[in-house]
Formats: sequence, structure tokens, C-alpha cells
Amino acid sequence: MMHNESELIIGRRSTGYRILKNLARAAFYIFYRKIRVYGRENIPDDGGLIFAANHRNALMDALAVLLTNRYQPVYLARADIFKNRLAAMILRFLKIMPVYRFRDGVGTMGQNEDTFRNTTAVLAQGGCIGIMPEGNHGEQKRLRTLKKGIFRIAFRAIEESGKNVSIVPAGLDFTDTDRFREELVVNYGRPLAVSDYYDLYRVHPQRGINAMRKDLAGRMSELIIDIKDEANYRADRLLIETGSDEAGKRRVMNGADGTCRFILQRAFCKSMYEYFEREPEAAGRLRDKGEKLLELLDRHGIPSPGGHCPGRSGAYSAKILRVLCFPVFLAGALIHMLPLVLIRLALMQLKDLQFISSYKFVLGFLLVPLNYVIAGLVLYFLIPPEYLFPAIVAMPVLGILAHMCYRYSEEAGRIIGQYRASKNHPADFEEMSRLREDLRVKLDPVVKCCLEKLLT
Repeated sequence: MMHNESELIIGRRSTGYRILKNLARAAFYIFYRKIRVYGRENIPDDGGLIFAANHRNALMDALAVLLTNRYQPVYLARADIFKNRLAAMILRFLKIMPVYRFRDGVGTMGQNEDTFRNTTAVLAQGGCIGIMPEGNHGEQKRLRTLKKGIFRIAFRAIEESGKNVSIVPAGLDFTDTDRFREELVVNYGRPLAVSDYYDLYRVHPQRGINAMRKDLAGRMSELIIDIKDEANYRADRLLIETGSDEAGKRRVMNGADGTCRFILQRAFCKSMYEYFEREPEAAGRLRDKGEKLLELLDRHGIPSPGGHCPGRSGAYSAKILRVLCFPVFLAGALIHMLPLVLIRLALMQLKDLQFISSYKFVLGFLLVPLNYVIAGLVLYFLIPPEYLFPAIVAMPVLGILAHMCYRYSEEAGRIIGQYRASKNHPADFEEMSRLREDLRVKLDPVVKCCLEKLLT
């Protein structure tokens, strides 16, 4: 594809793209139960931007940035998804350009020149691009090493256009990367002006890249829950969840408003690592206790470190809840049977599990409206005309209610399972309770430090 043609397809604002973006935004706000966006005021108004976000959830990461700001960013994606001609046409309409990697063949690397030339043109026109500078996705809540490509593109844009470019860091957090109706946080940070590093880059390119990479990584880390210690990742995550829950309870007890789970966990994470640097022996003891608690939680299939063992009344209430939820769930599932079955079949073929939400969202975006059209045609011949519109409107409402009932029933099943396990293994559950309480006591210095950070 010629340079000018690429600019016409990718570099300019598109009415069709804007319509599709608005439809996708509406679907996105249905797919996620709650979306919190912080720091929109940090996004410059004059264009020439590169959005740089952490990469945990495949396509959903790009959509999270795309659908929470006013720009039409051009995204870079791995080249192998462009092999199908129809897919390539759709991707280019969506302002996505290919980037070739060594695994695509050494001979393909030269084709990146067209992509870099086009991204420079987009930035020179006052547009923006989106890059996930970690280079690959991973479910863990930590920032991986940033690749050099984003910085080479930024410096090249300045060299060839003479215009300044800003990199806007973004932090993304999901309560769960796989499930429907979870919570999402999009956190925009202060932009980096590439011109601030350009003089150093001209004298010593590698030092210029390293300086900007260090600063961007620092700002991105501040925007997320960055669990830095990969070797102790699970134990540290458990400590963060336990301690931040305690910090939230104390804030409420002291009369403060409820604080977003993400804000609490991010503040606690930062406080915890500061404490671990000062008290390495305490860090070791806390992690040991965390590992013991994790072993017991895994043994009995308990996903969360919080809460108490349910009693008999709690188990009975859970059974009643499951019975009450079943009719609503069944009705919603029957109405949405077509998309549910097709999505499940597609997921069975999925090799990269980080694409679960992406498949669910894209297929749901296409199949659920089609399902309503088909259901509407069937109802047209079965019910009086005056009831047709209310019936169609009720379908998505019933779908959301059915999913809520499914989640309630799922949680009730866990409560029943825990109650049975506690009766069969009382010693294990007593040990879990003891470890939870011990962790809360030992994490008290970190909780206090976290609460001080939240007040400043």
C-alpha cells in the first residue's frame, strides 16, 4: 500500500469510524458493570499524541483507551492477524496497522518501514496513535519491561515533522480479565514531552531512549497496581487484597466515604513495598504466612482471602437463593441461547486465554443484536403488535438480570461448598481464620501508612 493511500485510510478522521466507535462505546458500557476513568484532564488538546497503556487483556486494553477519550487513535498490532484479506480490510478501517516481528520472518522486517512512515504522518497531522509498550500481554498486575519501538517512533516523528509529540501514559485495571460485567479502571497520567529528551537522543540515541523509557515506566507504574516482585507475586497479591480491605473498613469506620477498590489497592501496594524495603525480615514473615494461607485456600477451592467461614444458616440461605435465581437465569439463557452457544464454541477453539474477553465482546457485539432481530421476527408472528416493542426491550433487561442471577447462584454455590468443606476439614478452616487474623495484625503498619497516603 502506498504512503498517501495509507494516510487517506488511516490518518484522517472518519465519520463511519466515529459511528462505529459510538456503538462500540455503548456496548462497552454494557459489557463492564462499572467503568471508572481518572485523569482525562491530562490528555492534551492539540494532538500529536501517543497513548501508552499497560497490556493485560488483549483487544480490551486498546478499546479501554479508545472508548474513554475523544480521539481516533491509530493502533499498531502484530502482522499475522492481517493475513486474511477481509480481516486486513476491516482492521485498516478500524485504524489498525501491522507491525512485523522476527517470528514473522526476517524478510518481513523491512515492511515495518511503511508502518513507521505512516505513524509519523499521523502524528504530523495532529492525530494520535496507540501502542502497548510492553510488547505482549500478561494477566498479572505488574508492569513488564517496555520495548524500544514506541520511543523510536516518537523520536522519528519529531525528526521528520519538526512537531512536538507527547506520550500519554495510561494505567488499566480489571477486577477480572475474563468475565462479563466486571469493573474496569482507566487512569490517564501526565504526558511526557518527547522534545525534552530529543537533545540527548541526537547526541546519544541509546541514552535518549533509555532516559525516556525509565520516565515513562515510572509514570505508568504509578497509574496501576504494580506488584513488582514476580517471584512472590501470588503472596504479595494476597497481602495487598487483605490489607487494602482492612484499610477500606477503617476509612468507613472513621466516617470517610467509601473508596474505590483500585485506589485502595494501589495505595496499599505502594505502601507495602516501601515497608518491605525498610523491614525485609518482616516482608519474609508476611510472605511465608501468605503462602500458607494460599495453600489452604487452593486446597479447598476458595478464590478470595477475605470473609469468614459460612455457618449453617448462611448455607441454607445460599440454597434458597440458588432456587430463586434459577427461573430468571433459565429464561435469560433461553432467550440468548444462539449467541451463548456460538460464543462458547468459539472459546473452545481459543489458544491464547488472554483473548477470552475480547472474543466475548466482539462476538457479543455482533451476535446479540442479530439474536434480537431474529427473536423479534419470531415474536411478530406470535404475539399482538402492541406487545412487540415492550417484549424486545425486555430482552436485554432480562439478559442482564439472568447474568446477575448466575453470579449470585455461583457465589451461593461457593458458600455451600465452603460450608461443607469446613465441616469435613475443621482444622484447616480454623488455621485459615488464624492466618487471616495474624496477617491483619502484622499488616497494621502498612495499613496506617496507606491511610496516610489516601489523606494526602
